[in-house]
Amino acid sequence: MWFALIVIFFSLSCLFFGQITEKKIRLIGLALQVFGMGAVLCGIRQTRLFFQKPNIFNRVVARVRNRPRPRPSKIIGSGYATVPEFTASGSGYSWFQNKNGCGVEFRLDSIERNLIMVREMTLRLREECRESSELFDTTVNRETSNLRRSVDEANERLENASTGGLDVSLMGAVWLMIGVILSTASIEFFYLMK
Repeated sequence: MWFALIVIFFSLSCLFFGQITEKKIRLIGLALQVFGMGAVLCGIRQTRLFFQKPNIFNRVVARVRNRPRPRPSKIIGSGYATVPEFTASGSGYSWFQNKNGCGVEFRLDSIERNLIMVREMTLRLREECRESSELFDTTVNRETSNLRRSVDEANERLENASTGGLDVSLMGAVWLMIGVILSTASIEFFYLMK
């Protein structure tokens, strides 16, 4: 903001060097208008850069490239698909069957084997659930930290935009306002200072 005041003070002090004429007042007003428009454009450019938007030149070039052609060119289509990472698992087991006409000892032995197999499958399932839960927790924590980082970057950009580009635009608007006043009312200022 000090720079804006210094430019205004310098331009107004130029009025008092030499003879004060209406043409001199109008030219100083014009110079302030030009500086003001340049500062406003610079502020808009800085704000666009903070938000990673393309500049005016790149937008014009993109518009020219995308204009319709006099003769349509051949249209070639292509497609692609992205399949996210996934995990699949499978398991198999065999069950001990009781044969017809077998004794109680054989039946009891096959039931015990089946129960041991069920227990092992249950333990394996519990371990898989624990691993899946840990994987889910780490994924959620990672995504949460990425989201926090993105929000912090967006907040920093907003702060920079409000303190950087908008200050320059405000400075340019002040220069424009004083320049328009000097250029428009140059005759009145000439008679006032005479």
